[in-house]
Amino acid sequence: MSDRPILTPAQVQPSEPVDKIPCGICRRQFSRYTCPRCNLPYCSLPCFRSEAHAQCSEPFYRTQLEADIRGEPSKSAQERTQMLELLKKFEEDALAEEDADRDEDEDEDDLGHRLAGMDLGDVSYDELWSRLTEAERAKFMHAVQDPTSELAQQLLASQELIEDAVDPWWDAPPAVPFDQDENEDEDAPLPKAEKKRYGHKPEPLRIPDALLSAASPTLPLAYNLMAILLAYAYTTRRLSISPLAEASPDDAEAARTSIARLVPFLVDRKSKVRLEDPQSAVTDVWSCAEPDTMTPSFLVLLLRDVHTLLKPDRVSLISPSSTPCSSTTTTLRALADLHALFQPANSTRTQDAVAAKIQFYAAQAARADVRIVEVLRAEVDARARAAGREAGSADGASTDVVRVQSPSDGGGKGKGPLIAEIT
Repeated sequence: MSDRPILTPAQVQPSEPVDKIPCGICRRQFSRYTCPRCNLPYCSLPCFRSEAHAQCSEPFYRTQLEADIRGEPSKSAQERTQMLELLKKFEEDALAEEDADRDEDEDEDDLGHRLAGMDLGDVSYDELWSRLTEAERAKFMHAVQDPTSELAQQLLASQELIEDAVDPWWDAPPAVPFDQDENEDEDAPLPKAEKKRYGHKPEPLRIPDALLSAASPTLPLAYNLMAILLAYAYTTRRLSISPLAEASPDDAEAARTSIARLVPFLVDRKSKVRLEDPQSAVTDVWSCAEPDTMTPSFLVLLLRDVHTLLKPDRVSLISPSSTPCSSTTTTLRALADLHALFQPANSTRTQDAVAAKIQFYAAQAARADVRIVEVLRAEVDARARAAGREAGSADGASTDVVRVQSPSDGGGKGKGPLIAEIT
């Protein structure tokens, strides 16, 4: 735990706006919220959940869960059955961890015995909750607060969730030409898992000519763009929704919240943040991610995603339209998805401002010199290798290997290619 003092309610001036008070947890940013229990100002969900604020955050989540359990007696029998399976899993884990030499007077009855005779089609969550021991309730609450933990993943994994999950559109394999296999039975049904495995590619974002002509080919905000793509990949994979713009209203709001948390400079109108290198891009996103979700192995995957999203087209076409057929079509598809996410039919002024910023970054990407983009990809690749070593991965490098050459390579005569792609 940090030794830094925590800002208490007594230190907050009542007349001072909340957004002008430093966060009472991290002291790094201005606060945006106030704890409903202790009135401590804080800037983000990670700070609210921090160990220094556990005396409020843990009771808050416990109260919310208990309220949900008691307030939803009309759930279906299937959901009650899933709840029972959840509780049984807790019981099995609890029994596995108990000491074989525990006292005989301890509560040793299993959950199945405690629930014997109950009609799962009619029983309420309140009744199920009352059959849990204090230890089981505490373990349940811990899993709810950390949905990425191994236990929570095991509890929440179901065939229905697996079938509904959609992999990122950029992971989809290339389309098979119609004449590739004439003997293949075209009427043969695809397995269900293959029908909805990958999201479809968004159309590249349309960029006004004036914005495009004003963009610099040197890509001055390259590492800001890298952070945005990291946040985009993180959110897509965490929500298992692709593209994000086609999410349900609740999921779309969760996606916008995730992006705003990971890259706050994108949603802050007055932000002048300019990231200077790949490490700062990674560190900024990592520090803003949900607690315990950004592991080294997950970071490797996200960096590979960014490497893919930055990959230039092999062929660039000249287009008379305001949407350039640039060398960064994949990047423009990702930004188009974000643009649509922040500009729905009933968008707010804040969301419109974010969409305008995204369009600005798209113009920068579209005008960027392909050599600059390749250098950025090489830096992303190097960071993925480093993260792969940290994660103990034997193949920390991304699948596409990019070599950066200095102008003096190749015998020192002439200015050979600055970037060479090995295929």
